Amino acid sequence: EEYLLPFSCKDRCLCPSCTAKRSVSFADFIVNEVIESVPHRHLVFSLPKIIRPYFKFDRKLIRMLSRCAYDSVKEICQSLFKEPAIPGMIIAVQTFSDDLGWHPHLHTLMTDGVFDEDGVFHPLEHLSLSYIKEVFEQKVLIGLRMKELISEETIKLIQSWQHTGFHVHHETRISAGDIARIEQVASYLIRSPISLERLSYNDQNANVTYQGKRDVYNFHPLVFLANLSLHIANHGEQMVRYYGWYSNKKRGMRKKDGKLNKTTTLSEDL
Repeated sequence: EEYLLPFSCKDRCLCPSCTAKRSVSFADFIVNEVIESVPHRHLVFSLPKIIRPYFKFDRKLIRMLSRCAYDSVKEICQSLFKEPAIPGMIIAVQTFSDDLGWHPHLHTLMTDGVFDEDGVFHPLEHLSLSYIKEVFEQKVLIGLRMKELISEETIKLIQSWQHTGFHVHHETRISAGDIARIEQVASYLIRSPISLERLSYNDQNANVTYQGKRDVYNFHPLVFLANLSLHIANHGEQMVRYYGWYSNKKRGMRKKDGKLNKTTTLSEDL
């Protein structure tokens, strides 16, 4: 099939040069318009290879994936706090691996704690990543089962493995007020699939060479373009989403009340 997609350098997160410029603006927006001056975590959610193709052929499922990640974190955070409270979370979708293969995963910047209804921040020093992974795994598998994409047998097969392939990795913890680190992570959230510094073309054998973090990959030019095209977002597809305290609705309400990005009073650690 052929799909005509209007394309410009202002979006799609494909062009390394334009994306580098856009990431600077995005980081500035995150720092000045979204986050509060509280501790944050950078988490990465990844999937087993057996279910990754479903998100390749139906990219609308990526929205479900992002929701599962947020709901997993929210449920666990709320279970540690007696009063109604929510975390703030920014989720960015990345679909590429080091060799430009299809590898949908989520990079998230989340508050290291929750906000109550009065806007008071409550730190959560002990957040179990293994528990988040288990809840995230269950939500994704149930979501795919409800859409009749996988069977109960497939779910049992995945859960029978010693390592299911679901993973939640803690990249880093960011202290309150560490703006430089926040900007670095925010820029990374919307990075381009490729780096021009790692890309070269060999005239002798007509191959494209890409230097990954660990290995060197050689592609026929058409194969390289085909792999790269997998990571072009569809028209109207959201690659960054905001949840909880950082949702558009919550930010709009705080802005209306003149409380956007005000320093939040911290409660005692739980």
